[in-house]
Amino acid sequence: MKGLYGYNQLKKDWPISTPDFSFGVDTNQKFESDKIFKETERFIIGLDGVVLNKSQLVKSDEEWLNFFLNNLNRLAEQLNKLRGVFHGFIYDKVQKELILFNDPTGNKNFFIYHKDGHLMFHHSDVKMIKFLKEHNLKPRIQEKSIYAFLAYRFLPNEWSWIQGSKRLKPGTILKFKDQEITQSRYKVFVSNPHSQLKTQEILYKFEYLFKNAVQLQYNKDVENKYKHYATLSGGLDSRSTILMGYALGFKNQTTFTCSRIGYADEIIAEQIAKEHQFNHIFYALDSIQHLFNLPETIEKIGATALYSGPAHVIRGIDENWSNAYGIIHTGHIGDGVMGAFLSKTKQNMPNLSFGRVNPNLLPHQVALDKEIIAGYSSEEEYKLYERAFGGAAAGVWGLEYLSYNISPFIDVDVLDFLLSLPYKNKFRRKIYVEWLLKYHPNWTVYELESLRAKPNKYWKFRYQTTYLRLRFGWRKLLSRNYRLRNTMTPEQYWFENNQSLQNYYSTEYEKAIQLAQEHHLSYINSIEKFYHCGIYAHRAKSLHIAYVINLIYGD
Repeated sequence: MKGLYGYNQLKKDWPISTPDFSFGVDTNQKFESDKIFKETERFIIGLDGVVLNKSQLVKSDEEWLNFFLNNLNRLAEQLNKLRGVFHGFIYDKVQKELILFNDPTGNKNFFIYHKDGHLMFHHSDVKMIKFLKEHNLKPRIQEKSIYAFLAYRFLPNEWSWIQGSKRLKPGTILKFKDQEITQSRYKVFVSNPHSQLKTQEILYKFEYLFKNAVQLQYNKDVENKYKHYATLSGGLDSRSTILMGYALGFKNQTTFTCSRIGYADEIIAEQIAKEHQFNHIFYALDSIQHLFNLPETIEKIGATALYSGPAHVIRGIDENWSNAYGIIHTGHIGDGVMGAFLSKTKQNMPNLSFGRVNPNLLPHQVALDKEIIAGYSSEEEYKLYERAFGGAAAGVWGLEYLSYNISPFIDVDVLDFLLSLPYKNKFRRKIYVEWLLKYHPNWTVYELESLRAKPNKYWKFRYQTTYLRLRFGWRKLLSRNYRLRNTMTPEQYWFENNQSLQNYYSTEYEKAIQLAQEHHLSYINSIEKFYHCGIYAHRAKSLHIAYVINLIYGD
């Protein structure tokens, strides 16, 4: 994670410092003309990230500065004009008021620590922990976060690992003055499935919006003289992004795929890349070196989501990156917003059993579970904000030290449109298949990794489990060996068959868990239980949590 930070103290060694507030920035070197870090006579302003449509809004650096400073009374309106990933602050030295804001999807965010008169904001929970310790403020773990991480593999949208700290909800403007914090949401994604459009109208409008979103992000590379770089798997989301770019004339692309050798992702991606003459990079995961990078990966993603999830793509891209590349083009969260978030064809309330560990391993904490789903009126909203913006985004944060991960599926206009569609049009990704068959049937000639077949019939999606069972046989699908190995990252299989990884986990865990035991934390028994239960994903969660505890309380 990269970005801006600040503290309501005089810090003379920081880039910008006043008696009341000091500010700094830790950013990558991409799209620097979009970024702002400047002090004027009255204001201090910072903006980090990439704004895809900046050239459509302003023509000079001065106009870009005034886009914010001359419109503070209608900042929400201005922020809603921006497309991309960004966060920023504005400090009024006269009024002594700080304003913070993040983008509508929270891809660039802030953690806010407010306690005993101290106000700090940082782009990373890990950096916040280290910062508090450097200033002798003795951070303490927020124990409910241990529960959430064990249960769901990530922290809920506004939670932090430490007491007195919280994360900004996506699309938020926060104001701090006279030790008081006020917040408002300038953008909220709402599931409102009442569109009256007919099927052909839906497909036409989605094609228009998706094409515009892809055009915008690829044009940004061209404006800044960068080469196009994109992730490509055997799924629909990445191929839709890349092949739409290709159809729009952005043919010279470098594509990146990582998986175990011989898996469907490698085979399908290589076929797509070869037929479109992309410069293709394949990174084999069989050495499993990415799983040995616990401290480095946690540092990069900020610790709020399980490190092992994005570790493979972070290491793979890092080893094959060039400064000539611009945006990292992906299909991030496409599958979910195109219908996979829905369990029924009618509105359904949030269901925390989705993706949760077995209650026999970790009993429900009813009050905490209610806190997690509070404010969500449907499972689609809950999964969008918590699982997509909160959990899956670790792969976005972990690449920020190189560049910015942009997907057309997080485009505000695309999201608003998809959330307006009746559930029957999206259930089991119906709109996805219909759109591809009408506008891009040539994209369906390549197999889909999850289907092991061409995605050219809706019934294959609607009855996917039955189709796979009939095609491959019940016995094969249910066999332990098939289930362990038949995935892009077979972590359980790798762990069971790699003594070095077992030794690494044992050593790291024993070092880290001692402090948790010494501080008599509420969930220490659950952490131990998860680590020794035999399931790799649970063992990884325990190791991750133990590391965070060690980060908070260790020397």
